[in-house]
Amino acid sequence: MANAFKKSVHIGLDPEIHEGLLALAFENNLSMSSILSHLGFLLVEGDWYLHERINEFKHQEREKKVYPFSGIDSNSLFDLIENSNDEEN
Repeated sequence: MANAFKKSVHIGLDPEIHEGLLALAFENNLSMSSILSHLGFLLVEGDWYLHERINEFKHQEREKKVYPFSGIDSNSLFDLIENSNDEEN
């Protein structure tokens, strides 16, 4: 996975998903890119749990029963960042 020649992937995320992923990355001191790269690695390597989620999603897409994300809002994200900065000082 340490290939010097990485490929770029441009994806569109719903704002709520972007905010939730940003919060998750921030909480774990990771980048969103590194999280998505590792998830891609796990999928390619055949991670059973992720493959089950993909299979569920495939069936939901076929039935058009994919529901919107109900994640973190912008104010919660900024509060999380502010509280983290206060703890560091």
